[in-house]
Amino acid sequence: METNRGTGDTKTPSLMVSHGKEGVEKHLIYNISKKWFRILDTATLRHKKVLGSIYGWLVLVDPRNDDCCLFNPISEDLIMLPKLDSSDTYNQCILIKPPTDADCYILFNGLEQSFCRIGDEEYVTRTLEQQEEDGLNDLLAIVYFEGKIYGFNGAQHVCYYSFCGEDYR
Repeated sequence: METNRGTGDTKTPSLMVSHGKEGVEKHLIYNISKKWFRILDTATLRHKKVLGSIYGWLVLVDPRNDDCCLFNPISEDLIMLPKLDSSDTYNQCILIKPPTDADCYILFNGLEQSFCRIGDEEYVTRTLEQQEEDGLNDLLAIVYFEGKIYGFNGAQHVCYYSFCGEDYR
């Protein structure tokens, strides 16, 4: 297969592969339709775990110190987020709008759920007990679609909710 290194923006999805020690040493982006790859060799990515990717941005956490940020690998723009209490608690993340939108929420999901708007200084965290009360516990997958967040848990249950100020329903 022919490969060309590219730096241009693209509308087609790209595949990111992380590898090396604990999957955080090296990162590559592949765009199969345009037949190019890019080695992401930047200090921003070193030692970071990718929890999600949406709107062209990567959600990065540093397991060593729980720092968190959004990183655009094409433009190399960086948006710092509040520090997480424990990044090991989370296994996925979504944005409900592009991070340049003033009403963009970011939601981390795992044993706890934490969310904030871009620019907030701290997260609102929902404990496992609070999630159980609302029926939003044990979500194995989350996705944002047409104004609602959908979650799926292991009990074959699909739920949906949306943000309402500093809470969600």
